[in-house]
Amino acid sequence: MTGVRTRATALAGAALLVLTGATACGEREPDHYTVPKGFCGTTMDPALVTPLLPEGKRFRAKTTREDGWRRSCLLYVDGDLALETIEELSTVRPSTESAESDRTLMGMEHPRRVPIGEETLIEGNVYSLNPCRRDGWDLTHKMKILVQWRDFSPPVLEARMERFTRAYLPDGLAALGCERQG
Repeated sequence: MTGVRTRATALAGAALLVLTGATACGEREPDHYTVPKGFCGTTMDPALVTPLLPEGKRFRAKTTREDGWRRSCLLYVDGDLALETIEELSTVRPSTESAESDRTLMGMEHPRRVPIGEETLIEGNVYSLNPCRRDGWDLTHKMKILVQWRDFSPPVLEARMERFTRAYLPDGLAALGCERQG
């Protein structure tokens, strides 16, 4: 009888261990990532960036800074780059030819001007030029926003990009030390 009890106790203990281990191993990754409020030094509402990103399980934001005159924000979903902002300050406003070359490299053939900042153009991606006053200097803030993932029609993409740009631009200017304009 003692052998039966010992064996039953051992089996019950083994079953409990297996169930506990199965529960611990059964913990799954979340079905979808959550974009935090504020990423890359912004105070952005996640609802403005999430519609520009693909479905996935893991979100990661990475900011790079180079000497305080350049900055980029890279948003990754499941390890793949999904959205990128590139900002730089210049003492010289880009020439028409230089700006046109930038836009061509971004795939912008017939961009639409939108009322954001001083000059902002959208055609899938965003190209924006804005004044920046920093440390007594009048500078130009150039911003490009590139979407790597496009699973929606151009009008839908552009409407989402316009909302994102309108919210992101003030934080981008501030992150590079630009004084508030107007």
